[in-house]
Amino acid sequence: SGNMTFWSFDKLNDLQKQILAEAQLQFAIFEFDNLGGIDSTGAKHLIDTAAEINNNGVKVIFHGLNNTQQKLFTSQLDRGALPAPYVVTVIENDIKVILENAGVRHSANDILKHGMAKFQTNYAANYKEVLDALAKQQNPHTLLITCADSRLNPNAFFSVGLGEIFIVRNVGNVIPLYSKDNKYSEGAAIEFALGVLNIRNIVICAHTECGAIKASIKDLHSTTNSGLDNWLQIIKDGFVKRKPSDITQGVEFNLLNQVDNLKTYPLVEQLLNSGVLTISAWVYDIHSARMLEWNGKKLTPIIIDTTH
Repeated sequence: SGNMTFWSFDKLNDLQKQILAEAQLQFAIFEFDNLGGIDSTGAKHLIDTAAEINNNGVKVIFHGLNNTQQKLFTSQLDRGALPAPYVVTVIENDIKVILENAGVRHSANDILKHGMAKFQTNYAANYKEVLDALAKQQNPHTLLITCADSRLNPNAFFSVGLGEIFIVRNVGNVIPLYSKDNKYSEGAAIEFALGVLNIRNIVICAHTECGAIKASIKDLHSTTNSGLDNWLQIIKDGFVKRKPSDITQGVEFNLLNQVDNLKTYPLVEQLLNSGVLTISAWVYDIHSARMLEWNGKKLTPIIIDTTH
């Protein structure tokens, strides 16, 4: 973490000694998520460190390099015409595959605990006032209804912190039709968000390549009566009035259907009629990380100024 400068080399050398002192160690993983600046000298020293570790029988993984860092390390390798003494991984599953292929156990809970440690160190320790304020009450500005897909991280792609958005996630960003006998948690969350938390902005966010939509289109008339199929039936029922020809259209039609379903809730209707509630229908493109917005006629890219 932080910036890697000349003054960091002693710490890196100490880390190398610690790694090589560990008996039977098979892998050393360098994580770059929180690395700030690094220049060519720092990159060269890190490559040399990785080479020394690798030469002593410990395989090195560089995880989470950004594009700039990747180019910097490649340029240093090319300069010396050296093979990389490390393997680059992009997502956690890359590490999982490498470790398990080598007969090393990959523990998902250990990864979560590692994440907790980073959160405690990098956030909780530095933002105690935020935690204290949120412990007293929450005042989120937006109700976000989105898909449970692991490729979506709303706090990341909206750049929002704790306490800013009230999130409802499920398979296919579904909103069941309102009913007095409705026992779905989505209905409870909507009423709590609008009636108790006084949220006045709702965003329904779908995403491209949605597995729920693919499954619903593929088995439009399936009646297996499983829990998943019963849930997907809500999506399929919507496709009766808007029948999609492909996955892209399916994502769009389902999004519009869920907006219609949302408007069946009395409190939503009341607030809309009062002109105090905003409802937006967005689609997150998992390929480009860009967001599309329904403008009443079609989906159009949300223009964002990225110069600031």
